[in-house]
Amino acid sequence: IAAIGGIASLLGNSRHQQQPRHNLRIDDEDRRQLSLIDPKTVELRPPGPAPTVAISDAAITNNANNLNAGRLPPHVIAARPEDLQRFPYHTATEQCVQPQDIIDISEFIKDLYLTHGVRTFPRNGFLLGIIRHGGFLPIENVDVDMGVVYEDLVGLGGPDFKIGSPRKSIKGMLGDLYSKGGGFKVRLDPVEDFWVNWKGIEPLSQRKYPYFGAMISRGGYRLHAYAAYQYRNRNEYFYPRLDKIDFNHAVHVKDAIRYNTEGGDYRLVDTDERINKKNLKVKDEKQVATIFNTTFNCFMETKFYFTTIIVPCEYDSMLTAQFGENWKYVERRGARGGPRRETQPVTEEENAQLLNGGPRPVCVS
Repeated sequence: IAAIGGIASLLGNSRHQQQPRHNLRIDDEDRRQLSLIDPKTVELRPPGPAPTVAISDAAITNNANNLNAGRLPPHVIAARPEDLQRFPYHTATEQCVQPQDIIDISEFIKDLYLTHGVRTFPRNGFLLGIIRHGGFLPIENVDVDMGVVYEDLVGLGGPDFKIGSPRKSIKGMLGDLYSKGGGFKVRLDPVEDFWVNWKGIEPLSQRKYPYFGAMISRGGYRLHAYAAYQYRNRNEYFYPRLDKIDFNHAVHVKDAIRYNTEGGDYRLVDTDERINKKNLKVKDEKQVATIFNTTFNCFMETKFYFTTIIVPCEYDSMLTAQFGENWKYVERRGARGGPRRETQPVTEEENAQLLNGGPRPVCVS
């Protein structure tokens, strides 16, 4: 295995050592100051109106009218050259990531955002791997966990595709398939019936959301994302907890309760209660979600192997909400998509090795 990454600023073995480069909340003035103070920090696109963040039917209709109508996305803060040297990465012939997959994922997410204003974002273990290791988690299989901001795609279904509308799949288009770079095919699907703690019900109105899953494709590549919804008309979003009975549900409930004791933010969304051992049992089918303290109106570039990927500026807050304040410390979570045992921290020695060793290797022939 050959190291082919740049000079790395290794994270070390402290659970609290790494600090995010940006503030947890970045407003327009913060962005202006970043550009003034640090000439290496630039905006990839000129400023434009932020997408509407609301769950009202009027706001959704307004967003639908703006879709594909030249709407500019919010700012993206470019990575500084020194940031791109932070993580080493290696090559291997097995248990590795194909280079073309890395390129496709990076370009797919950027094109959706910069061309169409659709905010897809790495989530769960994928986001954790990018921020902590510079790529996919080194001790897990490749899993491209993606989220999408709900209102950015709901307009594809037309004015009648709204909260409380009949549950059905909707197909639509973003852009022109025959234009330079090509457009995207989109299929929006209602929530599946097999999730234990997510029924697709909006917490305030108690009506069904029209979609949860989004299959987005272009050419031979496709990406599946699940919706993140605005939470109770606040400047927050929630991401539902996706568990299957007799598969990963029991251990996920235990993990979520533990993460809440360590600064995480899992809640019963219908009552706005933080979950604990008293109000959530394994047998319960209450709606559970992670609360993200972000409006998804700021994104930034960060290293992703030999290229870059864009992530929400408030990634630190998101990861803390999902994995607790100790998210910088490596834990073993079990098999892909469904750990059958509770998550456990690795030893201090193994933690240091994994943090310094980079992400899952890149495949070579």
